[in-house]
Amino acid sequence: MSGLTIKTSLLVFLILLCAVAGQVSAHSPSGMDIGFDPVSGTLRVTLTHAVDDPAVHYVSEVEVARKGEIIQKAAYFSQPTGDTFSYQYLLPLSPGETVRVTARCNIGGSLSREYTLPSAEAPGGGQQSPSPASRVVSPWVLHAVLLLAGLILFLGVALLPTYGTGIRGWFRYHVVLAGVGGILTAAAIGLVIANGLLTGGTIFRQVHVTLGVLVIILLLCTLVAGGARKRIAAKKTKFRTIHIWLGRVLVTLAGANILLGLAAAGVL
Repeated sequence: MSGLTIKTSLLVFLILLCAVAGQVSAHSPSGMDIGFDPVSGTLRVTLTHAVDDPAVHYVSEVEVARKGEIIQKAAYFSQPTGDTFSYQYLLPLSPGETVRVTARCNIGGSLSREYTLPSAEAPGGGQQSPSPASRVVSPWVLHAVLLLAGLILFLGVALLPTYGTGIRGWFRYHVVLAGVGGILTAAAIGLVIANGLLTGGTIFRQVHVTLGVLVIILLLCTLVAGGARKRIAAKKTKFRTIHIWLGRVLVTLAGANILLGLAAAGVL
């Protein structure tokens, strides 16, 4: 494979990376309707969030704020339906008061609306002020992008010793790509650890986490085998074989784990 072909392959993977990242991040609720019952003192929030599986992809949080202070905050681990549904919150409001309601998706993105209770309740309810959906990139989205970028670099690492030896300085590129790919993978894992996202979720997420730990172990073993190959001349051939096969298994498992992660996020 020529250097041009390798560059073309990497370009295709980068395009796929951008496409997947865009698809994962565009999950904000698409609609919100707010009403208030002065008799019971309850705020009704009706949301539209079209998903394939409401147990996997759902509105995870609804926040109600008044004068910039959060007065209600509810967390959810699924949504009642795959399209439109309502939640009610006990929230006494005085005429003329305004609240801001924000609904967040568990994958990424949010939608906010403001509601003002009029001085004299009229048919049709209070006044709602629409605000554009804000794109909030969730830790899971960044995690997916970092891992996919790391996989692309690992593919380059795997291809260079076989097809890229004709490229001047190919081994230096091999080492650099491996190092950067390792950093991106470690950053992706560190991101979910820092945000406490390793526990819970569907079986897809649990398997994804377990396989992710295995990928990290394989990555470390691959790097160690590669370093040993350069430093222990007497066993250079043996460590080279181990290094190559660990790298192949690493790329395969990393690719499979990305598919599991997308399934856990409800994209696949």
